[in-house]
Amino acid sequence: MPKKINDLTKMKFGQLTVIRQIEKRKYGHQVIWLCRCSCGNETEVSSTNLLSGNTKSCGCNKRKDLKGMHFGQLTAIRPTEKRKNGCIIWLCKCSCGNVVEVSSNILLSRKIKSCGCARIKNLTGMQFGRLTALCPTEKRKNGCIVWLCKCSCGNEFEVSSNSLVTGSIKSCGCARIKDLAGIQFGQLTAICPTEKRRNGHVVWLCKNPDGFETEVSSHYLISETKKHAGA
Repeated sequence: MPKKINDLTKMKFGQLTVIRQIEKRKYGHQVIWLCRCSCGNETEVSSTNLLSGNTKSCGCNKRKDLKGMHFGQLTAIRPTEKRKNGCIIWLCKCSCGNVVEVSSNILLSRKIKSCGCARIKNLTGMQFGRLTALCPTEKRKNGCIVWLCKCSCGNEFEVSSNSLVTGSIKSCGCARIKDLAGIQFGQLTAICPTEKRRNGHVVWLCKNPDGFETEVSSHYLISETKKHAGA
């Protein structure tokens, strides 16, 4: 009489690791075990299939080509050479135009259905500090949509949806700079601000002692003053 196997818990069979026995039975007598595959998926397998080696994974090894398949707003384009928990990482295109990499297991489980844009509502017309969201651009920053915004100073500025929603950016940068008109910075005297921006900073029209006019960013004016003050 063959030796009876009582407990397969924590034993490994191919890519499967046994978690626990469940109440379900196959053919009325075969014990069924809940197993976790190396790809992260959980599956139920009979003790007979585990011990005989008939079942060695959740089936992820046998899955067909996902190319062209739709998963919510994502369309699988092609497999990459990357792997995560034994699963192929697929290059996918979101309906918003963004391209992201997602593992086959995540795609098939439907846990992710977009590049992340679906989590953000339409921000058009919404105000965030001094910024009003005008329209989304095709650009992405850390997976978030970059929005074209208009600052209350009149400047148009691009900001990621995450920065708008979290409040980390509330203006084009003009709010950080006080009125510099008439202030002298070295040999330059600030006359008036222009509509131009340089790295988010207001560009000021300045004049030197000879009457020559030049445009300089507020950041440069202030940093040069601090530099000379500390010298």
